[in-house]
Amino acid sequence: MEFKKTENSGVVTYKLSGRLDTQSAPDFQDVLDVGFDSGENKIILDCKNLEYMSSAGLRTILYAKKCIDDDGMDENGMPRGFLKLTNVSDEIIEVFDMTGFSEFLSVNED
Repeated sequence: MEFKKTENSGVVTYKLSGRLDTQSAPDFQDVLDVGFDSGENKIILDCKNLEYMSSAGLRTILYAKKCIDDDGMDENGMPRGFLKLTNVSDEIIEVFDMTGFSEFLSVNED
């Protein structure tokens, strides 16, 4: 799996490609941890080129969601933090639906 990071106005985007599975999920979680440690809490996961997500990938997404302070607004009326997934394939949305993740994740389809 590859993940490319960009930042724009405090929003960090990770473009994911390949497979988020048992092999790659720990590496991606390490990358997320570095960001969390530096205060990143507005994250977009661009899943356009993500081919597959295993249960290990789901755990990493859940971990990220729990690490982000998305409760409430800042002094400017903006969300304190968020995790959004964009360009998610139908196959991965089906996994989110079956596992209940779609109930608490912000997911935008292709």
